[in-house]
Amino acid sequence: LFRCLRLLCTTGIIEEIVITEDGSKKSAFLLTEMGQLLQTGFGGSASPSDGVPSVVLHWMEQPLWDAWSHLPDYLAGSPKAEDYNLSPPFDRANGMSASEFYRTHDYSRIHRNSVAKYASSKEINSILEAILGKRDKIAQGDDLLLFS
Repeated sequence: LFRCLRLLCTTGIIEEIVITEDGSKKSAFLLTEMGQLLQTGFGGSASPSDGVPSVVLHWMEQPLWDAWSHLPDYLAGSPKAEDYNLSPPFDRANGMSASEFYRTHDYSRIHRNSVAKYASSKEINSILEAILGKRDKIAQGDDLLLFS
């Protein structure tokens, strides 16, 4: 356990403090600000499934890890793809579509929906920033996109 905690110190998730008591040194470990982001319900979150913890839990689930192993064949269009009727990697790995999987796996669906909500709020701002930046270029004739 001690080695694992010290390894986590190298990532910045926790920090070690050494306490000298009665001539002997003892280690204590504290959660850093970055580590607090991984706590469920951190920052006044309404739900323990909001934010970064759900992103980590979602991406660490076995169905997603399994899907990555099918990505090279899918991208290469290998003969194996014919066996799967060109189905996406998630479908190949799990024997069903992502929609079917999340419809029947409540725990996974909670985190997937939280990730979508978390990412969507970030994506909308990024898209708007990109559009507003392009609008200036369009006015200069550098782009073919039109805005009404």
